[in-house]
Amino acid sequence: CNRTVIDEFFRTTFRETFDESVDALQRDLDRWLEFYNTKRPHPEYRNCGRRPIGTIEQYLQNCEA
Repeated sequence: CNRTVIDEFFRTTFRETFDESVDALQRDLDRWLEFYNTKRPHPEYRNCGRRPIGTIEQYLQNCEA
């Protein structure tokens, strides 16, 4: 996960954007993390293309059953 954040967020952001403050950078990171957890497919074999939020929702459904 750390490498993904570096490769997909920081390297891209630092090439394309100049944030005026740490708070602005944090806001950009928060938006990216929301995208990463709710919209970006995760093709790794454990996730089978699901997004992290889908994995959590499935786990919670299994706990309720």
